[in-house]
Amino acid sequence: RNVIVSKLKSKAINLSNATSKEIFNQLVAEPLRQLTSPDSNVPRDRLPVIMIDALDECGGIEGSSWKARKDILECFADWAALAPGVKLIVTSRAEQDIRQAFANIPYTALELFTGSSVTEDSTHDIELCMKDGFKRIAAINEITDGWPSDEIIEELSRRAQGVFIWAVTVLTFVDNMNPRRQLKQLQDDNLLQGDVYQLYRQILYASFPPTLPTKDFLAVISAIVVAQKPFSSTDLAQLLGLDKDGVNGICKCLRTVLEDGDVLRFRHQSFVDFLTYNTVQPID
Repeated sequence: RNVIVSKLKSKAINLSNATSKEIFNQLVAEPLRQLTSPDSNVPRDRLPVIMIDALDECGGIEGSSWKARKDILECFADWAALAPGVKLIVTSRAEQDIRQAFANIPYTALELFTGSSVTEDSTHDIELCMKDGFKRIAAINEITDGWPSDEIIEELSRRAQGVFIWAVTVLTFVDNMNPRRQLKQLQDDNLLQGDVYQLYRQILYASFPPTLPTKDFLAVISAIVVAQKPFSSTDLAQLLGLDKDGVNGICKCLRTVLEDGDVLRFRHQSFVDFLTYNTVQPID
C-alpha cells in the first residue's frame, strides 16, 4: 500500500494516459515483489488475496477486440512467478480469448455450472442471497407480515438456475416502487428459468409507459452503451438535444439495470449484450 501511494503522490505514473501494462508493472508487479522480497517482514498469512472480478466485462462493447484487454491478458503470464504466496482470484465467463490467456499458466479452475447442470450448492448460495435481499427490502418498506414466504424465495432460487445476476436483477426490480406488486408481476410472468435476457425484456416491458417516444429511449440507451466515459444525465441531455426531465424519466425507468450514482452506467455486461445482440422492442 505504501509503495502504491508513494508512486501516485510522486506522479511516477500518470493514470490518465498510462497503458494497461504500465499500470500493471508499476502498481501491481513492483509492489508485490517488494512485499514478498527476503527483506519484507510481512508474515505469510498476512499476504493479500487479489481479486479481479468479471474479467470478461473488460473492454465493454468492444470486448476481446479492445487493445487494452489484450494487454491485460498478456500480463497474466507474469503472475505465476510474480509473488509466491500471493493469491490471485479471477472470475469470468469462459470467453475464447480469456481461455487462451490461461492455457499455458498453472492455475486451479472452479467452474460454477448453470442451467440444467446447476448444483445444489449454487442454488443454496443464491437462496441465501435472495433471503438477505428480501429481508432488507421488507425492512426498508416496513413490511412485517413475513413477506415473501420461504416457499416463494425457494422457488425463485430454483428458477435462477445458478445465474447469480438473474437473482440480483429480480431483487433490484422488486426493490423499485411497490415491492409486493413488482414481485407478483414477476411471479405471474412465465419466465424461463435462468434466462436473464427474457428477464431483462420483461422488466423493460413492465417499466416503460406506452406513451414514451421510442426514438428517445433508443437514443439514451445507445449513448450509455457506446460511451467511452460515462455521462451524467445533464451531459447526456445536452449531447442528444433532449429535455433533461425526459432523460431523467427514461433513466428512472431503467434504474433496475443502471448503477447507482451520478453517472450513467449499466450494472452488468449481460444487459449490454442483450441490447446489442438481441432485437428489443420495449415500447411498441
